[in-house]
Amino acid sequence: MNIENFKRVLDIIEEHPDKWDQTVWHCRTAHCLAGHCELLLAEVQPQVTEDIEKQVCLMEKGLSTDEEYRKKDELVILTKERARGFLEVSHYEADFLFDQDRTLEDFQQVLDEGIDVAMEEIEGS
Repeated sequence: MNIENFKRVLDIIEEHPDKWDQTVWHCRTAHCLAGHCELLLAEVQPQVTEDIEKQVCLMEKGLSTDEEYRKKDELVILTKERARGFLEVSHYEADFLFDQDRTLEDFQQVLDEGIDVAMEEIEGS
């Protein structure tokens, strides 16, 4: 796990808790952990910004066709893969970190104890 990048994301979430919502990837005002990772990537990869805007526009408009749902799913998968690469975690670790039930306390435990120990303790409880 890239602890430096993980700390960068957590610092943003802690400084702006109103911009963090673990239940949504991206919306105009809030983002989950993976969404915040993608926002940091957007600072150096302009295409990422375009993809985020597409996802936000789809969600604001409302999904009504199979094509719109498919496109949204593709963008969510892309967000997850970009965030996974940014944090340098496995698919399994990404599923744990990006779960909608994760809390700031869970993330702090990952920092304090390492992801393997935190995952075992949190998921075992």
